[in-house]
Amino acid sequence: MPSHPDPRSPALHGNEIVIGVDDSRTSESTVRCAARTASKRGRTLRIAHGLDLAALGAAVDYPDLAVHDLVARLRRRAEDAVERARRTAHAVDPNLTVVTEISPESAARVLTRRSESAYEVVVGAGSGADSIVGRIGSTITAVASHAHAPVVVVRGDLDRSPRPADAPVVLGLDGHPAGDAAIGLAFDEASWRGTGLVVVHAWSDLSLGVFAQRHQLLTPPQAFEEAESVVVAERLAGWQEKYPDVTVSRRVYLDGPRQHLLRWSQRAQLVVVGSRGRGGLAGMLLGSTSAALIAQSRCPVMVVRPDSVSNPYAGEQK
Repeated sequence: MPSHPDPRSPALHGNEIVIGVDDSRTSESTVRCAARTASKRGRTLRIAHGLDLAALGAAVDYPDLAVHDLVARLRRRAEDAVERARRTAHAVDPNLTVVTEISPESAARVLTRRSESAYEVVVGAGSGADSIVGRIGSTITAVASHAHAPVVVVRGDLDRSPRPADAPVVLGLDGHPAGDAAIGLAFDEASWRGTGLVVVHAWSDLSLGVFAQRHQLLTPPQAFEEAESVVVAERLAGWQEKYPDVTVSRRVYLDGPRQHLLRWSQRAQLVVVGSRGRGGLAGMLLGSTSAALIAQSRCPVMVVRPDSVSNPYAGEQK
């Protein structure tokens, strides 16, 4: 147990870990991951399934009786999926408090609504035909873009390819003050897990080698890296004192944050990134780095929007 205040304590944010499930094989591994977190941190696990009846009604042009029959079948499948998830969670911890919910809303809507009072939201993204990303990838994008709590995207089957207990937590740091929430949660996750934190920062979002020869840069790469090391130090100021149990390693690169974070995801147990949607629909779409990690990361990814967590240290950082 960490000795410092939990940035997501019930007094500051919600107590529930909310997980969205469907009837795919991927869900079982995701449920186990969420249940382990809920058990270790004394949280309630809410298992939610969205039927999306509005979309069904708009898409099916059949007599009412046929629609009602289809809805009944979908509800039975949802009940089976939720019950399997409940059993899976209790297999992890028989004493875990589990609540279930089947909503007529879409999965994205129910998860986003529940995120308003959640500790975190968990969604699964496997590979192949059973992948939630492959089948309903818009759900993950919508939840990660709009959730009011941190969103953890669990990729693959962690039970088949577990990471060592000392595998690091990796933080993607862009140097913007909006990323402070992600910094705090990355430290908190590393502390809870009893492991180190690797902070990855790149000066440019671009892969400079695609557009220019590095030797043609007006400023030598070493100078860029030295200047960006100062940026990283400023953003981390104070956090290491608040989390003295977390050993921090810093990696500063000239360019290519997505590529570096994806490489680090091969050895990390969690990658934490902030998202402030700097594209044409700012605040509505994920940033390109977050989106790339959700699609390709080799480990779970936590996406933290600036307003998705109450931070007891807010205002203390310079």
